[in-house]
Amino acid sequence: MGSLSLSQEIAQQSNKVPTYFSTEDSSSLTALLEQNPFKAQAAEVKAILAKEHLIESSRIEPEVDWFYCKLGIDSTYFELTPTLVIAKHILSLYAAKMISHATGSKLEVQLQSKTEGSATFITPSNPGKRDSPAMAIEQLIESQYFGEGYHQDVPSITRPAPTQLSPHGYRLVCYRTTGTVSKDAPIHLRLYYLTKPRFENPEAADNETDLARVADVNFLARATDQTKQIYQEIMNEVVSKLGPVIRHYPHQQNGARLVVAYRRGSTHSYWSAMSELYHYHHLYATHKDVEQFSNGIVIYSIYLRPLHPEVDINTLINKIAEQSHHTHRSMMVLILLVTYAYVGWKFAYQFLNRYATEYSALAQAIGDDSTKQAMLAQLKTRLSKDTFTEGRVRDAVLQYPELIKILYTDFERFHNRTAGSPAPYDASHGADIIAQIKRAVNNELDSQIFTAILSFNRHLLKTNFYKQTKTALSFRLDPGFLSLAEYVSRPFAVFFVVGSEFRGFHI
Repeated sequence: MGSLSLSQEIAQQSNKVPTYFSTEDSSSLTALLEQNPFKAQAAEVKAILAKEHLIESSRIEPEVDWFYCKLGIDSTYFELTPTLVIAKHILSLYAAKMISHATGSKLEVQLQSKTEGSATFITPSNPGKRDSPAMAIEQLIESQYFGEGYHQDVPSITRPAPTQLSPHGYRLVCYRTTGTVSKDAPIHLRLYYLTKPRFENPEAADNETDLARVADVNFLARATDQTKQIYQEIMNEVVSKLGPVIRHYPHQQNGARLVVAYRRGSTHSYWSAMSELYHYHHLYATHKDVEQFSNGIVIYSIYLRPLHPEVDINTLINKIAEQSHHTHRSMMVLILLVTYAYVGWKFAYQFLNRYATEYSALAQAIGDDSTKQAMLAQLKTRLSKDTFTEGRVRDAVLQYPELIKILYTDFERFHNRTAGSPAPYDASHGADIIAQIKRAVNNELDSQIFTAILSFNRHLLKTNFYKQTKTALSFRLDPGFLSLAEYVSRPFAVFFVVGSEFRGFHI
């Protein structure tokens, strides 16, 4: 008798069936499929797989029937996913089982498909494990489909080709299967389905609150009245707030629905931070929705359950809501601090004046010889830039984060109107900060770099740094910090503009 293929071996084994393969009685699965609303679709999937000849014919029936009847995938998946894609997912899942059977390794499932305007990801769900494959998928989604995360360490195996991001981000529906990959394998899957939103009014005003005018058309058609009421109440509140609105509601037995809303772009990596937070508290999500609205608001619904059923979820959910606010505030402060550090870095590089005294003495000695004066000016520029390269200034900023925090606090005291009345303009303030700089740094170059950043604070008259909506950062400075030797005619003002892809000065 000839040797059997791996697929035939799996099909014919009776005494010792591989853990990951369906072993349910075929008649019971057939009976369940007869009652399944997608049985016609399942028949099409079986026909596609039979034509491919990649699964042993005797295994097609149980694998497809289990996928439809026992795996416990939400009906939304079957409603929205093309039949051919479902067949590919079943084939990929079967291939993963084959590899596990052949090598004795754990089941590795990473299914993904992408079409114009949509994407699907399927991965194992490991509740309570913050390093699970699902976390890597969520970081990828946050970065490439929400446009809010920055995760360079996402494994390349899970990273699809860059997608054209919708200006409003993508909508997301995420489900955890209620069943497992087979009768004997306690492995659940998590499915993520993303679509571009479709709005009747795609350019709604930022302060528009009417859900019917700002919501995706599919959301309006499919959402329950209860969900619409909850979202409307939250929308009315969040449009006028800088921070998030967080609410929680009971859901089924010992479950909770956590609803989070904020303005798109007001935070960074918040989606993945929320996942980290509830995993930390030993909760897992059975279902997640992310809705994008055309007024710039994002709303999450996360349906949570305790990892240990004996734990009362009410003892945990309040902690999560409280810490979610703290997470947002901490991230906002960090973002502002990093932005300020970047601005200070670029300002210091542009205006550091290392050789002012020597330059003035030489310029006077040369007199009115324009040719020599031009050569001297060129030499000074080269010497300054060679000494204070952008990399050198950046390294100093990174080396002394505590000084950046001190300088940012000083900056905030004079210009953050959202925190109360700012301190009056004072170009001579900061003697105590200079003393702290001299104590902290260990060389004269670093001292000059941080003193230059303090000079930026001292001479800043006006900025949109703390405005809620802006296309670029703008700073108007008193020209008092400019060297009289280099700027003989004192300008009226200096404007410093920083955008996502540019920076510039205007005098």
